[in-house]
Amino acid sequence: MVCLRRCGVAVTAPVRFAALFWVFAACAGCQSEEDRRDARLMAECKTATCITVEDNDPTRALGVASTTRMAGSLRESWLDFGKGPHQVRFCSLVARVGGSAAGLAVEMGVDPGDLIVLDDGVAKVQRCFDKLDLADHTSHSSAVLLLNPREYTWFAPTKGHLFIPLHGSASLDGLLAIPVPPDRSYELGPLLDSVAIDIQPAGATAVPPPHVPSYPGLRPGDTFVWGMHSAEVVRILNRAGPLIGWVEVVLR
Repeated sequence: MVCLRRCGVAVTAPVRFAALFWVFAACAGCQSEEDRRDARLMAECKTATCITVEDNDPTRALGVASTTRMAGSLRESWLDFGKGPHQVRFCSLVARVGGSAAGLAVEMGVDPGDLIVLDDGVAKVQRCFDKLDLADHTSHSSAVLLLNPREYTWFAPTKGHLFIPLHGSASLDGLLAIPVPPDRSYELGPLLDSVAIDIQPAGATAVPPPHVPSYPGLRPGDTFVWGMHSAEVVRILNRAGPLIGWVEVVLR
């Protein structure tokens, strides 16, 4: 009924079971603000280069580790069950940077519309999907990415530099680097002046306060030890607007 009201259809009496088909049919044509936003995002792929990333194959440069379903209506569940990919609100992307000495693996949680950084540029997340395979009871995740949108290309890291998501982690030499944005940090436009980096064994998760990070108060030009490497902080991009935020580093 919410969907019908949103489309401007007045509902003044209970709908009988026999009329459910027409209710679902009417709701199928109803577009929410999220529907319209997703349509705009997908329209961008008609004039730019978009790719689809599927599942999390460790031999590929990009993967989708997991997805989180959006709260759908009864109509969505009834129509989408067992059919094509079901749109989800959130997905966890994995980027593997083969050019680094030990093979960098970055995991970042994203929403549709977010701008992320890749090995060779930036990309905007257009949509996230998952699909339940009823035959073998497995779930398959995928995401559509728009590569190097022109208005954001200057955010891309310098070729050969590595990146650590501000609200995620990156693994190198079997060690996780987890950024911890300080409570007090000056914003310089889209940049931050400092960040803390916590180094933990792979498989660990961020430790909540009062845990003291391994390297508190790192600024551009400062270095920290990451496995067998010395890493220098180049710049710290804040999470603002579509930017997910990340720490750009170079290995010395």
